[in-house]
Amino acid sequence: NLIDSTFSNEFDWLFDTPEIEQSTSQTKESHSPHPDMQLVKLFKSVNDQGTIVTDSEIITYIREHMGPSEKFYIRNIVLSYLEACLINRDPQKKIQEDIAKKRMTVLNAIIEHKLEAEIQAVYAIQNFVNKLEHPPKMAQLLFDIFYDEECVSESAFFEWRQNPDQSETEGKLIKKNKQ
Repeated sequence: NLIDSTFSNEFDWLFDTPEIEQSTSQTKESHSPHPDMQLVKLFKSVNDQGTIVTDSEIITYIREHMGPSEKFYIRNIVLSYLEACLINRDPQKKIQEDIAKKRMTVLNAIIEHKLEAEIQAVYAIQNFVNKLEHPPKMAQLLFDIFYDEECVSESAFFEWRQNPDQSETEGKLIKKNKQ
């Protein structure tokens, strides 16, 4: 099930490989979404021989170390998940789809089909793709995985499209303004 082409065409900038000027400073890092490195390791463990961490253990870790009251709670969890799925072999960056699909149950348990949480997950995908400087087709692949695995609904994508988070599009806006 793919997101319709009008949606993709309207947001084709997400799928391009633009030259982006980095406008964020390091000091902004603590006030922005970021992956939890221990959570990244837990998500990645799905492929480790002999040390299988269950989804319920990951959910327990999230509940004990991260709180829903944190500003970027959902975004940090999704960024940790995405980081765990990333294969970074310069110059190529790809998503390891087996990890992505095997660990989606964790995200589903945290997001629980709540529209606001789903929208935050889409913002996290946008943030992740922006930071990687838009690897070809990565945003589309991630959107499809999240949609197909019923983690993010079509309504969440449309809501996100209508209300873009400016903090997630800064680099892109700079590029567009220079054209």
